[in-house]
Formats: sequence, C-alpha cells, structure tokens
Amino acid sequence: MAKRIGYSLLTFLIMLISIMLVSFSHATIASAAQAGATPKIYCTYTDENGVDVDGNKLTAGTYEINFVAEGFKKLSVVQLTATVSEGAAVNSIDSLLSDTSSDLASMGTVNSDGNLVFGFVPDTDNNGMSVSDAVTLATVKMTFDSACDAANYISVSSNPNLTFVSTDYSIENNEEYALVDTFDGYNGALTLMKCDVTPVISESACSISGKIVMANDILGSCSDVGVRGITVNVKNNDNIIASDVTGDDGTYTLSLPTGEYSMTISGPTTVDRTVTLVVSEDKVVDPVGVIITDYNHDGFVNGVDLGNYLVYHNKTDSDIPEEMKDLKVYFDLSNDGFVNGVDLGIYLNFHNKYANYDDVTLK
Repeated sequence: MAKRIGYSLLTFLIMLISIMLVSFSHATIASAAQAGATPKIYCTYTDENGVDVDGNKLTAGTYEINFVAEGFKKLSVVQLTATVSEGAAVNSIDSLLSDTSSDLASMGTVNSDGNLVFGFVPDTDNNGMSVSDAVTLATVKMTFDSACDAANYISVSSNPNLTFVSTDYSIENNEEYALVDTFDGYNGALTLMKCDVTPVISESACSISGKIVMANDILGSCSDVGVRGITVNVKNNDNIIASDVTGDDGTYTLSLPTGEYSMTISGPTTVDRTVTLVVSEDKVVDPVGVIITDYNHDGFVNGVDLGNYLVYHNKTDSDIPEEMKDLKVYFDLSNDGFVNGVDLGIYLNFHNKYANYDDVTLK
C-alpha cells in the first residue's frame, strides 16, 4: 500500500520562492520493477544550426537541450532538480510538457544561482498522463563556454525528494521511481530509474578532427594558414548529421558514426568546397584548402571581389567600417596582421579564375 504524505503544489511553490530543499515523507509502497528496460530520463542536444549533436562532445556555444522520459507507463508527479556548474549557463526553459498535455500542469521552474528545477502534477480532473513512447519533459537552452562533455556541468540530484517520477497519483497504483533505491530519512520504497544527461548517441561514434586552410591555388592545394569562421557540414544523403565552425586556427571537431559521408566547407567569402569523408575510427584527418577570396560569394573571383578587397587594402582598423571589421581575417591572406601588397599578390592568384578543386577523400 502506497501513500505520499505532505506533498502539495503549495510546498513546491514555496521551494520555488526560496530555492531551498523541500523534504517529503512517504509511507511504504509496494514496488515492482516495470517490465522491460529500466525507465530513464535522458537529454538530447541540438546546436544553433538545428543539427543534432552528441552531448558528450560539445563545442563552445548555445544548445537546445531536451529532457526526455522513456519507459514509464504513466506520468503523474514528476520533478527534476539539477545544478549547473560555472562555465555553463541556463538561458531559458522554453517549453514544458504541460504546454502540450492537458493531463499535467506545470509546478513552475527554478533557473537561478546554478539551480535548474522543473516539475509537473496532475490537473484537477485526472491522476496523470498515460505514455507509450518517449516524451519530452522540458526544453532548456544552455550555453557552454568551452568544448566539453555536458555531464561535467549538469548534475542531477539523486535525492528522491528532489528528483523522482510517480506513475499514478491514485495511491494504490503508484510506483515511485528515483535514482537510488534507498535514501537516509526517506520512508518509502523506491524503484530505480536511470538518468543520463549525455547518453552515447552511437556506440560506433568516432571523433574526427581536421583543419580548414587557405588554398594556394584554384585546385585547392593547402597553405599553412588556418581559416576561422568556416562552417563544416557533414551530410548523410541530404541530411546534415554533424556540423562545426572552425576556430581561430582553422580547426574543427566532429562526432560521427562509422561510414562514408559528404562534407561541405563554406564561409562568408569562400568558393564552397565538398569533399568525401570516410569515418572508421577516432582520427585527425588531413587539412583541406578552400579559396576565401570570393568576397561577394557568387562562386567566381572577379572585379567585384577586387573592389571589395580594396576596401581593406592598406587601411587601418579605424578606416574600416565597424560592421566589416570581423571580415578582415578573410582579407589578411598572409595572416600577418596587415592587409597590404603581400595579400594583393596572393589575391591575384585567384582573380578572374574559376575554382577547379581536386577531388579529395579524407580517410
């Protein structure tokens, strides 16, 4: 026989106001493990380009994180409490399960001082929501300052008073799931669930690192100059399955299952290039050269681009319009901090010529 004593929406709201831990006491419940796989809560990650990524191998940036529940026969009372460490920040909780379900009402959220809390209770007309598939509980936007495994920054509480799933608000049918099966001071029986904020997307996922450099010629041969701000998209058929933007030294990192893919390289001033990427293991692949003198990005380097180049030629930073300063890196072709005659000489290697990139396979 199961009974939760002392729980109410009011106590949760008090917790929201004070951001303090709330204790619940529970009568013993008869708990049997649910058939099949262990119920779980996990996260999925989508980057700013709308690409699904592996939370174990994030680059610096902002991500949409879905907290997903799977394997529960019913959701009645749900609460998740986590702390977010310095180096990551919660920007917003954009949507909750209660926005799409008439069966559950939000208990509100906490997003301050490193605390992240959300939860649900049945509305006045039912005792929960029956589920058969995975269901998104909450969608959180979070920014990470550097490349990381998100699990190093998001820590979900194992206290069953703070993180739990009750499957039925009617006492006699309830099962209480938590991340531990016993807890000091907790008087009820618990059934184990799992919580993994960075599940492995694929057991065969490989880490691929590489570098995008400035091309020496129309064939795309490589210079030693890495180019920042270049987008690398990997496609499987027509679907982008991995993406990154090169750092200051032109490097990028991707997480991909084994297989053969098409990789497109593009930037604000590039003649875009597509190469073949073969993934079989973690590795650093050869650099790829890309022409970066197509300043109007029309696929051809001509007089229009020369006119754009001259905006920067022998100019100091104070002479360059503020909205164009970030593009200076694509005009300093020698990477020496100045846009001068050396860069003009490099530019002329491409002027009035069509790109004729060599076919490249990265293995």
